[in-house]
Amino acid sequence: MLRRILRGTAVVGAGLALVAAVAVSVPADAGYVGQFHVALGDSLSVGVQPRLAGVAAGNRHTPDGYPNQLDGALRKAGARVRLAGFGCSGATSTELVAGGRCAYQGAVSQLDAALRFIGARPDRVSLVTVDIGINDVMRCLAGQRVSTPCVRRGLAAVRRNLPVTLRRLRAAAPTAPVVAMTYYDPMLATYPSTPAYARRTGAVFAELNGIITAACRRTGARVADVAGAYGTTELTRTEVLPDGRTVPVATARVCRWTWMCAAPPVGPNLHANTAGYRTIARAYGVASGLPTDWG
Repeated sequence: MLRRILRGTAVVGAGLALVAAVAVSVPADAGYVGQFHVALGDSLSVGVQPRLAGVAAGNRHTPDGYPNQLDGALRKAGARVRLAGFGCSGATSTELVAGGRCAYQGAVSQLDAALRFIGARPDRVSLVTVDIGINDVMRCLAGQRVSTPCVRRGLAAVRRNLPVTLRRLRAAAPTAPVVAMTYYDPMLATYPSTPAYARRTGAVFAELNGIITAACRRTGARVADVAGAYGTTELTRTEVLPDGRTVPVATARVCRWTWMCAAPPVGPNLHANTAGYRTIARAYGVASGLPTDWG
């Protein structure tokens, strides 16, 4: 079944994109005296999943993204926290810094909008989360081919933009944990049918995640080990899929926690499902060091 779904099938929502341009709003805080979780990023930060009704392929926002689930766990542990989300579906690291995809009510970019929000209430931000970088390289992996020049350009952009992003957020919110995540490689779902291609995409994600980790270390930000939680490098150890087939851990977890192994028109779709977003949220919770309750 997995081979039939993936062979020759375009990935729905490739590049973690949803729409070309949207207006992003954040919660008003009139009368609210609690803390804020400021979330920046691509479509994972706004909980995008595929549409499940009808026959047309496509994506939708959901309330099940990792920032939402993380905030729920923080509130269960006693925190008074509200989400201020600036995520933009399809955003690259350059667009996060310079804008060009989503509108932010007068701000240049989502980073600019987030910094303005934090600057207006610096003592009321308890957590800042960021996920960015996958859209800089996903377009380079289309058609079961890896474009090395495209990958080089994308990784260079992340290497240039992510430290700037993290430094500015750390300066604006010096007492709040600033956490960025490493990425799972959705294309590892193709490993059973195209192992050579999957290994090549795995190498791209290993380099991307190395750049993200290094940027966090240089800037004092923290790393949510999402790649580790998804077993992204686990191509030797195996797990059993619901259909009884034995596949590498990386493949099994992508199938379990994303829509990559779903039949058309829902899949293959590289976005996390609700359980996958919960896995991402848990990784952020661990990295943040803040008390969480997942019960």
